[in-house]
Amino acid sequence: MTAKSLNAVLDNFLVAVRFYHLAVSAMSVAGVTADISSSQATASGERQSAAAASVSAAVPSSSRWIFTHEQLMRVPSVREGMSPEEELKRRRVSASTIHQMADRLNHESRVRISQLCICAAMMHMHRFFVFHSFFKFDPRDIAAACLFLAGKSEECPRKLDHVVRVWWAIKFPHSPNLDNNRLHEASQLIVTLENLVLQTIAFDLSVDIPHPYVLTHMQKFARDASGNRRISEIAYWFASDMLHMTNWGVRYTAKAIACVCIQMACLWAEFEVTAVYTKPAAKTLPCRYILNLEC
Repeated sequence: MTAKSLNAVLDNFLVAVRFYHLAVSAMSVAGVTADISSSQATASGERQSAAAASVSAAVPSSSRWIFTHEQLMRVPSVREGMSPEEELKRRRVSASTIHQMADRLNHESRVRISQLCICAAMMHMHRFFVFHSFFKFDPRDIAAACLFLAGKSEECPRKLDHVVRVWWAIKFPHSPNLDNNRLHEASQLIVTLENLVLQTIAFDLSVDIPHPYVLTHMQKFARDASGNRRISEIAYWFASDMLHMTNWGVRYTAKAIACVCIQMACLWAEFEVTAVYTKPAAKTLPCRYILNLEC
């Protein structure tokens, strides 16, 4: 492809961005709520209603965002004809984009994007696609919007133009660098999508991730488990992989995911949990006992 034809393709892309921006901007908070209500009507009585802005504030934030397997099999992408396997694959593409962008941005600044920020961005993305279709939104675009949003809420913000340039380089690796006009158009797209993500999650920026539970409860092995530091590291990265490779972030509680990560890390290290916890409950359900899970 010649430079001239490539520039024509990019110009056409930015024209599409302008229409995309106008269309998404037209979606007011009421419009997004109506879209969510439509999803709720399709699956009457589902806990998806927790994501709407009208949900009672008395409901704990983390419990609003836990959905059953059956509910996740009826998300918009699946209802519109996408297979559950492909839907999960698109989630992984979005999560991978978040990781790639964070890695590149961390090379450009002394203030690093934290693992907490990356996980928060993935959680926002998972919540967003419970109510929106991959047929309408590119997972890489939503990844950029979610990372930009999480950077602000988790106190490791990045300038919009830095985020946009990295997103562009990942999405269009063989294209020329953004000039000022294209940068402005692309920035408007990311900001518009950020606003749509905020509306979809009802401005609920709180996320409960498994990592703190893993670190806190792995300390219980400190005096008795040989190689505890290594086990803790493995469990910690298992927690990140769970949010990256699965939709468990909107299917199970953070505590339950932490339980699985600890169990997997102990199995990997061939460490018997019952060597530390000797009560009968620990022998039958060791990680449930460790984390004091009620379910």
